[in-house]
Formats: sequence, structure tokens, C-alpha cells
Amino acid sequence: PPHSTAHHLTIPTIPPAFPSVFASPDTVEPVLWSSINAMLERIAKDPELLPAPFSLDMLVRECKTAREALEKCAGCQQLVLGHGDFKPSNVMLEDANGAITFIDFELAGPNYRGFDIFKLFRRGQTSNSEPTPMSHANLRAFVEAYLDYEEPKAGISPGGVDKLEALLEEVYLFEPLTWLEAAVFFLFAITEDPEHADDWAALARHRWEQYELTRDALSPNSRLSKKLGAVEA
Repeated sequence: PPHSTAHHLTIPTIPPAFPSVFASPDTVEPVLWSSINAMLERIAKDPELLPAPFSLDMLVRECKTAREALEKCAGCQQLVLGHGDFKPSNVMLEDANGAITFIDFELAGPNYRGFDIFKLFRRGQTSNSEPTPMSHANLRAFVEAYLDYEEPKAGISPGGVDKLEALLEEVYLFEPLTWLEAAVFFLFAITEDPEHADDWAALARHRWEQYELTRDALSPNSRLSKKLGAVEA
């Protein structure tokens, strides 16, 4: 049977199979928000389990603010049928014929293209260990291969916009949202597995710290937001 040899995959190997999954969805509610809302509803049943410095009001307010900020960015609303948890361990390569198989589709659904791509390259170790540096060169190579497959003639559009650079800007805008979603997930995990609450809390705090460090990217005044067409409400 296929087995995981994801560490042997070259960057151009995965993207040809990628757009076949990432087709335009029929529905419009991104999984990012539907999953966050579902987790917040569960957390709301036992808010006393939240560790410091978190509170239910804090989480709801921050998620609402982040969504409103994202929705002001006209250039980052590309919805696709996203995998939801796309990472090397969910890519299987069959040595016999080189066939690629994606697994673990439990989080799949209509989602932001930039979110799923950035999540593949983001590193998420806890603050107690040094994370492996994110490879920006690999992310760029992946996006370039993705565009080459999806649009063989991609590049400079008639309007003079470099599609590679535009998609990279779209992808990087989602960094804070990948951290926000992860923080909510680990706080949700506390309600489902309180026996390991301390472990989940440490992970949630680390993800929240990273969110706070990067959330300015969503600000209408940020360079990325301006380039992606943020508008005043």
C-alpha cells in the first residue's frame, strides 16, 4: 500500500495534484470560520476551563475583528475546495509508480486558498523549543509550480500584475489567521481532553503569541492589505 515518503518529494512534485483538489466550491462559507465558530460554541459550554489569559469574550471579539479585517481585502477572497490540513504527513507517495495520494480530508471544504497554502509551510513548535525556520524559498517555488500548472501562461497579466507576486502576497496575508485558528483549536482541545489541559494550554499560548506578533498584516494600513485592495468600511 502507499506509504509516506513526503520528505523525498521535491517542491514541483506536489502542486500538479494540488489544483485538482482546489476547485471552486459551490458554497461560500469558508471552513476557517465555520470551524472556528463550531469550536467557540463548544468552548462556550465550559468557559471556566479556559486558561489565563484567555476568556470567551476575548476569543469571540478577536475572531470577529480578524474576519472583518480580512473581508475588507478585496484581493484575498479567492475561495477554493481546500484540504484544510495540507502538510507533508498527509501526502502519500507510492514508490512503485510515483502516484500521489492526499489523505485526512476531515477538515476539507470551501476555504481561502492563501490559508491552506501558508499553513503547509508554517512552523508551529512550542515556545520551549526552537522551531525549524520556515522556508520562504520553498513556499515561493511551490506557488510558482502551482501557478504553472493552473495557468500555464501565468505571469504578467494584461494589467501589469505579476501573478506570482500577487499570489504570494495573498498567501502571506493569511499567516496571522493560521495562528489564530491553531490557538482556538488547542483551547477547544482542553474542553475535549481536560486531562492534558496544561499541554494544550502551552500550545494555545504559543500560537496566540504568534498571532499577536503577525496580526498587523490584517490591518488596512499594512503593506500587504493595501496591495491586496483593502478598502474602508
